Amino acid sequence: MKTHYFLTEKIDSEEIEHLQIAEESLFQAIRKWYLEQKTFPRINKELTKHFTENSNFKAEDVIKTFSAIYWLKKLFIEYSEDTPNDFVDDLNTIQPDLIKIDKEKFTKRVVEVYEIAKYYENIVNIENAKRIGAPMLKGASTSVILKPVFKERFDFDKQDIKEYKPVFQKFEPCILFELHDTSGGIMTFQMDCESFERFLNDMISLQIELNTIKNECN
Repeated sequence: MKTHYFLTEKIDSEEIEHLQIAEESLFQAIRKWYLEQKTFPRINKELTKHFTENSNFKAEDVIKTFSAIYWLKKLFIEYSEDTPNDFVDDLNTIQPDLIKIDKEKFTKRVVEVYEIAKYYENIVNIENAKRIGAPMLKGASTSVILKPVFKERFDFDKQDIKEYKPVFQKFEPCILFELHDTSGGIMTFQMDCESFERFLNDMISLQIELNTIKNECN
């Protein structure tokens, strides 16, 4: 045998069948969708709805095709470029009756699933690299707040609270930030308009530098 799959993994004849009977247009649509994702996708009812609303695909066929691709993708996550052909050869040796379509066509589909697995292996490497160092930003919320400005604020050392009569002058706008990181930490801070403008310019300059680096890498 060329691989260890059939020594360590159960041969899922149902998934192998679904992989073969999947309509070509549906298979390619799901494969394209997989390769467009930037993080690990969530396969749920909303995703099934996405593939059935604007097409003639049946929900049952979408689910079966997703399931077959997902099953085989998990097997291929750590193997070499020879794996797809070796997988087909081993299956053909052990249970040739499971291959119900042309072997060349079946091999092509297995190779295409392998390409998805390699793509997600790269995503794993990127996510692991991101975890090195400081926590990653998970989410953020911002809002504009109006802070009241008074002529003289209460001074405990100089005034009696009973005599304190604040004189309102105006509202000063500020930006309130709340940042959430992947370690569960939350940072809250505020900026005045001038500081916020400098902050925006810093972010824009970083975006320009990032785009330059990305262009160089590509």
